[in-house]
Amino acid sequence: MLYSTASLTYKDSYSFGSLNQSQGSRLVKRTSDWDVVVNTVDSKYKLTASADPLTTGGSTDTHTLSGGLVYVDPKTGISQSMTSPVTLSENDSETTYKYPISDSWSADSGILLKVDSNPFAGSYSGGLNWDLTDSI
Repeated sequence: MLYSTASLTYKDSYSFGSLNQSQGSRLVKRTSDWDVVVNTVDSKYKLTASADPLTTGGSTDTHTLSGGLVYVDPKTGISQSMTSPVTLSENDSETTYKYPISDSWSADSGILLKVDSNPFAGSYSGGLNWDLTDSI
């Protein structure tokens, strides 16, 4: 008996370009392709993601980046904060297919880093939370 399934593959490490102090906020591009792929077998799916705050420093001297991860829709150009789950892709037909989600992201769309003016210097890290539902 074959069951319907949906699975997600992606790189386990992500990074964004370096930046310098600036008076204005800006978007920082990804440094590589993230290879986000949804694989389905006779299944519908909905892929969402949210992001944790980005922090730098040790246990006594922690700084949170002013800004954070945003999703810029490749079709509309609309930017959404990822502090709450954002829908990245969905398909309401029961199909068997490999959906290369991040292939549709240009340098200026997909998941990007929004940095507000004059960030604290440092190397920031945080978490990205993926949620794949195999029904809609």
